[in-house]
Amino acid sequence: MTNTSKPTVLHILPTLATGGAERALAKLVRTSDDVHHEVCVLFPIPTGDHIVFDEMTQAKIPIHCLGITQPIRQWTQALRDIRKLLRTRKITVVITYLTLADMLGRFAVRKTDIPVICWLRSTLREWKYLPLTLANGCTARMVDAFFTVSPVCVAVYKRFFGVKNHQVYTIPNGVDASFFSHHPNRRTATRTHFNIPSDAFVFSYTAVMRPRKGHETLLHAFHEVAKTHPHAHLWLIGDGPLCPSLEERIRSLNLTQVHILGRQADVPTLLDASDAFVFPSEYEGMSNALIEALAMGLPTVSTNIPENVEVTKNAALLVPPTRPDDMAQAMRTLLDDRTLYNEYAKRATQRGAAFALQRTTSLFETAIKDVLARRPCS
Repeated sequence: MTNTSKPTVLHILPTLATGGAERALAKLVRTSDDVHHEVCVLFPIPTGDHIVFDEMTQAKIPIHCLGITQPIRQWTQALRDIRKLLRTRKITVVITYLTLADMLGRFAVRKTDIPVICWLRSTLREWKYLPLTLANGCTARMVDAFFTVSPVCVAVYKRFFGVKNHQVYTIPNGVDASFFSHHPNRRTATRTHFNIPSDAFVFSYTAVMRPRKGHETLLHAFHEVAKTHPHAHLWLIGDGPLCPSLEERIRSLNLTQVHILGRQADVPTLLDASDAFVFPSEYEGMSNALIEALAMGLPTVSTNIPENVEVTKNAALLVPPTRPDDMAQAMRTLLDDRTLYNEYAKRATQRGAAFALQRTTSLFETAIKDVLARRPCS
């Protein structure tokens, strides 16, 4: 590779479903002009969830789908397919996401001069994830560099698996410019569309409806809030396997001010029409939803898990996870104390500016160049 040519990066990840890693990657590849990007997806493209796929397709990013349905049985074939991509697409760097892709990427580049980078996006702190962490850690020596969204995510690999400081590059998720602007007319139109009164106070939460995202905690907290603040409303943006049970919980608690909006492509418009953001998640890496809410300047109530503290600093009201009473009290504080509300809106805007997508892209491209300089392609 000459000094003037652009490196070609192959991103290997299990799926293009609308998750945190997938959304972050879609934003990055659309804005990174100094690198050629290609994507290798292990599993079939999900039907009914084409948001990330469509974004990458519109950006003209080549997508190679291996169509794996049985990872163990198809392991050898997947390795052959990835190695063929490395040759035919003239790949100069491989970046992997999540354990299955990490393992395949590491073995695929063996006996080549292609550096492999593992992008760590979560801590996998639960016991059920211990085998995955061990598999990743025990093969860490095969990795040239670790990209991480937060120092919290890579700490366990430094402590137990010998990852060195010079191998680690911190590249936080980035926020698209659309989250930094407000449009009063858009706010009014959005509320009208969803039949929300103009004087209502709207809390929002954006997340896949799955375990450990804290939806149940939030519903119980809002149930308490609604008793004293009938003008408060809650938007749940997203869907997932827990959606039916959450709908049943909403009915059983008679929460007429809670609205499940489903998966939405235009999240900035919904946040712009909101008054505050609530983030009850019990487990994160670096949440796109959280940094987007901060960028929009929304006063935020968040759980105080280490990953969220790293993101919010002093820009959010922090409460313990799975504690609906504490969450309800923090939500009431934003409703009742206008001075504090304005202060946290200011803090959110200031903190959100640290996650501008241009900065993320610059850090990424600089890191790629540095990795290649340490181990140049032949």
